[in-house]
Amino acid sequence: MKGVLAGTLPPTIKSPSDKPCAVLVTVKVVPEGVDVNTFYPEDSQTTLDYVDGRFKFILFGRWDYRKSTKEIIETFLKEFDPLEPVDLIISVDNPYSGDSHGTTEKRLEHYELIDERIKIKHFPSREDYITYLKNGHVFLSCARSEGWNLPLIEAMACGTPSIYSDCSGQTEFARGKGLPVKIIGEKSTQGNNYSNFGINLEDKHIPGNYYEPDYKDLARVMRDAYENYVDHKKRAVEEAKIMCGLVLVLFNDEIKVFVKLILVLNITSSSLDLFKPAKWTITSQFLTKSSILDSSSKKFL
Repeated sequence: MKGVLAGTLPPTIKSPSDKPCAVLVTVKVVPEGVDVNTFYPEDSQTTLDYVDGRFKFILFGRWDYRKSTKEIIETFLKEFDPLEPVDLIISVDNPYSGDSHGTTEKRLEHYELIDERIKIKHFPSREDYITYLKNGHVFLSCARSEGWNLPLIEAMACGTPSIYSDCSGQTEFARGKGLPVKIIGEKSTQGNNYSNFGINLEDKHIPGNYYEPDYKDLARVMRDAYENYVDHKKRAVEEAKIMCGLVLVLFNDEIKVFVKLILVLNITSSSLDLFKPAKWTITSQFLTKSSILDSSSKKFL
């Protein structure tokens, strides 16, 4: 869903002395969803790395302990025999990982993960990224923690069977869909033993716990995705069809806050025009996007 609800509201709040105050309130609702005009199921293409007929797992993100990057690659190499026609495409460059290796190649070498089945891509263009998501056989992720996991929802919107850890923010849109990996418990963030985004390994100051995925279950899910790909692909395409409506439903609460603030500040319809984005209709009781909502879904208050 495109669009940002944003604007600076007029100074309608009064001070305790009942004198008008010059109060500016900025409200932003950013739907971190998916652009369904870009990410949607499409017939596969024989382009980029998809010209050799081999099965492709795809991993997009960054080299990061929180994202289980090393564990995902290790699991792939242990689960699939070199004689099987299966590759892993990775785009996980991270110049700020906190380690001393600098490049993905050096990290793989350091951890003895060099293998001809791993295809490294360095910061692909957006066009290539979209092509990889649409043509990859299975999208891979298995993070210890996620705020949202944008590549996951984009892959799912493309109708690509997608593997993810059954925890954190991503479950708001993925639960009941895709190919979840079990969680076996929690583990201190201090357990980081290779790299963390923006954190030096000698300065492990992130408090709290991460979830700990079951990497044996990850291997099982990867094997199932490979051996039963036709069935998983069919289901993934069906699930992609509901992504557009799902994204809007997820953000009903944020929209409620936005509309209620409008009511509290007694904003007039002419004031709304100062910040109303195109294609949205805002009134004191309704906020609708006609291309997505039916009449039974329009009322949020």
